[in-house]
Amino acid sequence: MVDSELQDFVRRQLKSDFSISPLKGDGSERSFFRVSFSGGTVIALDHRVHPAEAESYFRIGTHLLNCGIPVPHIITYERGRFFLLEDLGDWDLYRECRHKEQGRAMERYCRAVDLLVRLQLEATPTFDVAWCFDTSCYTGDFAYEREGLYFLDRFVKKGLGLEVEKGKIAEELRVLAQEIDRIPFRGFMHRDFQSRNLMMKQDRLIAIDFQGARIGPPQYDLVSLLYDPYVMLDRDMRGQLIERYVQATEGTWQPVSEFLEHLGIVALHRLMQALGAFAVLGVEKGKPGFREHIPGAVAHLVEVWEQLGRTGYPAFNDLIDYCANEAKARFPSQKI
Repeated sequence: MVDSELQDFVRRQLKSDFSISPLKGDGSERSFFRVSFSGGTVIALDHRVHPAEAESYFRIGTHLLNCGIPVPHIITYERGRFFLLEDLGDWDLYRECRHKEQGRAMERYCRAVDLLVRLQLEATPTFDVAWCFDTSCYTGDFAYEREGLYFLDRFVKKGLGLEVEKGKIAEELRVLAQEIDRIPFRGFMHRDFQSRNLMMKQDRLIAIDFQGARIGPPQYDLVSLLYDPYVMLDRDMRGQLIERYVQATEGTWQPVSEFLEHLGIVALHRLMQALGAFAVLGVEKGKPGFREHIPGAVAHLVEVWEQLGRTGYPAFNDLIDYCANEAKARFPSQKI
């Protein structure tokens, strides 16, 4: 059943007969609908559950459009409630690449990296943090509370059912998160720049789900794309894509050596966030499309931690080992 207020909103905007059907949702509580009418199709977005987030979507989306970034055209917006948006179809980078041969996937991912470079370079100078509904800057404190502890509470404790002594692990997570504050440059950060948020329409890549954007380190969106558990890129592909990104941005951020030095710690936190979200959405709420990607995210987490070569974090080391072993037990058909 489609809400009558939403139908009234669509009717006022289109002023013609239409049909409306719900679309499969993402990980949020927003509701999406495809509206068909004589002029084609549009997407109706019911955002009443989070009015402040709706305002961020409108402000940031308008900013990105003004910067020439490919994002959905906002046809109309009723403040804090409803949107009519350009219909981008149902084909995203995830669907495009999951069954394609490596060369085809590499070409698509090169374009995604190029889009990320445009996004960061063009959206940063005039970005206003007043548009952010959920903190304006990605900091060490944010990484600790919303990624490290989130991983511990939602994935480890609730997702895997492990009762852990929080004190020592939390101390180590705080120390790890403090490294985020040592990254010298900050710019526009999408915060969920991954294959399911890059739509493909008429061979164009279009970014969606940008309402959580804020100021943050440029490494974050890059590792979100390259360590995406939905499309498991191999190490060689990731290396080539990092090189492409570095060549395109050299001299823009900090020196290349410093940029690369911080990739691992940012990837670690991004993957902890992803695992926490997968546990909430796939395990607790039972939504499809998340639980099955936990093994890939754990595999990436183990790889990143090993590459960091950390010593002095015994509790976190043990926790990573446990997560890897438990994922093998729970997902025996998946490679960890």
